[in-house]
Amino acid sequence: MYAYLDHEDRLVVVDGDKNLLRIGHHRDGSTWRLTVDESTPLASALPDRGGRRRTLPGLDHEVWIAASDGTVGTVAEDGTVRTIALGEAVQNSISTVEGRTAVVTEHALYVLSARADGTPEVRWRAPYATGPGRKPGQLSWGSGATPTFFGPRQGTE
Repeated sequence: MYAYLDHEDRLVVVDGDKNLLRIGHHRDGSTWRLTVDESTPLASALPDRGGRRRTLPGLDHEVWIAASDGTVGTVAEDGTVRTIALGEAVQNSISTVEGRTAVVTEHALYVLSARADGTPEVRWRAPYATGPGRKPGQLSWGSGATPTFFGPRQGTE
């Protein structure tokens, strides 16, 4: 559902079978074809069933993933997957800047970073009041918005 184009112009997305796909476009004579250039299985790292998965690029070409059940992780270029369970549902996309990833759950805003081995860790958590119920027009409780980094110097503060 959430995807992006990587540094090689490939579509990076998690499919319905929980595989991280890197889909390239290649010319075969006068015809363009889409091919799965790489596939990394994520089923053992993403325990949620039928939930949405979001992907975003991180530093050094790793991929950050977040699943509806609150699992957040990194996928290294070699296919190594490292995750952390936030224990709160994630219904929106995530944001990344150099060294940090922001995730908004149905109860709090998180900023995470990756340890040297790629394992995500929570740098800070700011809870917010969700209110008495789901807001009109929203798909879930919580913020209803994707977190965004901005700031006066580099735009990533």
